[in-house]
Amino acid sequence: MTGKKLILISTRPSVKDSGFREAGCLEIINIPVTETVTYPYSSSLKEDIMEFQPSALVFTSSFGVMQFHLLYPDVLETFHGSTFAIGNKTAEAIGKTGFTAVVPERKDSRGLASLIISNTKGTGNIALIRSRNADSILFDSLNKAGFKVRDYAIYEVSESTDARKITAAIKEPGVSGIILTSPMEASIVAKLTGPELRLVPIYAIGLTTRTKLNDLGFTVCEPLGESHFEDLVRKISDRLCR
Repeated sequence: MTGKKLILISTRPSVKDSGFREAGCLEIINIPVTETVTYPYSSSLKEDIMEFQPSALVFTSSFGVMQFHLLYPDVLETFHGSTFAIGNKTAEAIGKTGFTAVVPERKDSRGLASLIISNTKGTGNIALIRSRNADSILFDSLNKAGFKVRDYAIYEVSESTDARKITAAIKEPGVSGIILTSPMEASIVAKLTGPELRLVPIYAIGLTTRTKLNDLGFTVCEPLGESHFEDLVRKISDRLCR
């Protein structure tokens, strides 16, 4: 395809996205519907992790990795267990801290849980380092498998004050789709746009996001993204920019 650019809207937090980029025939415009609120250093959280003595640290976002490294570098310095990441971008962030993370083939909560279970033979203490808004699938799966699991929230995500901009954005000429990267984004966008969301193709990252959209009455287009936003953009570009 040549000539006119196609517009894709994404709804990621601004800390994860610069706002605009091009990929093939696509222009990706980010309109955040959520914002990330970081938590300050907590001596009690640090003491709890040190007392827990995890045999594995599990990260579900590159932002969480960077925030944990910023606040608790001494925890990482004394850690000698295994490190797991939900996707390649998260693993890259872990690599910058000096660790090598294991990444599941299926890059979602269930895939990550299966990887941890198979790699650790169902034993050990598992520390989940993530958002307070994270789904319970990972925790519940590991707990059911017999692990001792603790959740350590180091940030949270809330609805952005500018989220309503998405309502007008999806009506703009040339919009060829919207990418939603979390169940929370899906819920917010569906609430704000209502049936008009069906006017544009919807793409999703993760089975939990697709399931949320399906539960809300929306159909999700293929391809389904895993944990890597840029990889999904590339796949959409390959399909639309022929």
